[in-house]
Amino acid sequence: MNQEVASDQDVIDRNDNSYDRMPYESFPYKQSSMEHLATMGQLFGMNPPALDTARVLELGSAEGGNIIPFAEQYPKAKFVGVDLSEIQIASGKKHIENLKLDNIELHHMSITDIDKEFGEFDYIICHGVLSWVPDFVADKILEVCNENLSENGIAYISYNTLPGWNMIRTIRDMMLYHVKNIKTPEDKLVQARAMINFVKDSLKDSNTPHSVVLAQEADLLARHSDHYLVHEHLEDNNKQYYFNEFMEIASNNKLQYLADSSLSTMYVGNMSEAVAQKLDGVNDLVRSEQYMDFINNRRFRSSLLCHSSVQLSRHLTNDLIKKFAMTFNLVPEKPISEINIESDGVLKFFIGSDDQERFVETSSPEFKAILYVFYDNVGFPQSFDSIVKKANEIFKDDRKEKIESDLVENGINLAVKGLMNISLVERNRRKDIDKPKLSKLARYQAKDTESLWATNLNHEAIAIEVFEKYCMGYMDGENTKEQIVENLVERAINKELHFSKADVALEKEEEICIEVTRQLDLFIEKLDKNVLLV
Repeated sequence: MNQEVASDQDVIDRNDNSYDRMPYESFPYKQSSMEHLATMGQLFGMNPPALDTARVLELGSAEGGNIIPFAEQYPKAKFVGVDLSEIQIASGKKHIENLKLDNIELHHMSITDIDKEFGEFDYIICHGVLSWVPDFVADKILEVCNENLSENGIAYISYNTLPGWNMIRTIRDMMLYHVKNIKTPEDKLVQARAMINFVKDSLKDSNTPHSVVLAQEADLLARHSDHYLVHEHLEDNNKQYYFNEFMEIASNNKLQYLADSSLSTMYVGNMSEAVAQKLDGVNDLVRSEQYMDFINNRRFRSSLLCHSSVQLSRHLTNDLIKKFAMTFNLVPEKPISEINIESDGVLKFFIGSDDQERFVETSSPEFKAILYVFYDNVGFPQSFDSIVKKANEIFKDDRKEKIESDLVENGINLAVKGLMNISLVERNRRKDIDKPKLSKLARYQAKDTESLWATNLNHEAIAIEVFEKYCMGYMDGENTKEQIVENLVERAINKELHFSKADVALEKEEEICIEVTRQLDLFIEKLDKNVLLV
């Protein structure tokens, strides 16, 4: 017994050292946000805990990139993060201190040390941990999700899955074999990249099905970051689960399947007609999704769990859409100013900004108005009532009843197909941006960290450039755009910033001012589009 405990501790110590030597960059993950978890719970009949006063635990929090944003947005809620890396926890604590947050704690400790006395939590998040820890820690994660989860709480766990990982595992095995006698993560990384290049070079003239897939995987790995490659592929542990196996472990811990973090992956109707017909008779959600994993060769899952005692409803009626705010990333083929909204001609709305092959189309004037409202509010979830009101204002007469009918008829279907996102939280675009304002966290990330990204209000990491980092430091809601330009021009004159046009450095103050103004206007548009302005 003592020998087993010592062995487990040795494994924990090795993992601790690995993540201290090469920390994993800590990002926000939208699919793990407490808002999204609560939304999925509400959709399937739960009464999820209120977000404003929730208690949230993250297992494997690193330096808090995924949990600190919650703490800023929900000051009355309580947040706790746990991680084995002393360096990352220390870094996270520094961020918390600098942000003056008093509703969040980060603990340097093992997940295996958590017991019932650690507390009860409404939302438990475990992203990117389960597959990368030894079995006894993985077992503990599921145990914590049972014993420390509140009655109506929701747990989120992500993990690598089979059969999709079979091909990736081939390359992982190659790299592990190649670096097995190398000690340091840094040296392992160099040799692992050499092996990836060897695979790519060896297969470039081969067209067999196996070689094509293997070469694609090697090319994908070659573009990943160092910390991803080291911790995803070169650690001792990387276990993959068939979905049904994972759910058997969850069930043994008195947990049941609530949902996948990606709603559209749950429904056989999104498969081909032939597949959907075969699976439609499978009256077991876990079995049905396992079959879809086989067909789709799925390699990663993010599963939402709740206590087995919770009564869930799988019958999604159209009227459910009234409970949610909605956002739909689409672009109309013509601006509203160029069409007759009363016309019953067919109009296309392209899904995403550049995809001309995927679109929705309608001849209904009322549904066109709804889609234009979505377009005007991309990234900003709008409540059912807000959408109806704004769509109705497009017409000269009252169309509220028909607009409501069209939205009810189509809403849930669009969400299930993965075209439209739903949320319990409504957000509205800021109209007056003469004095642009960012969250305290986004300004801190720009000014006081080396990160080239910032967290937006939808819990997404938005890429930012060096010039943009300088701009963000002035966006506290007190400075006008003109004042921001003045400050940036001064920094350019002092050689802190450099601007050029057609590869020619700008030296004259007037020229710099024009260029700074142009770039700032573009950046403010970017901030607005990416939900960073508050």
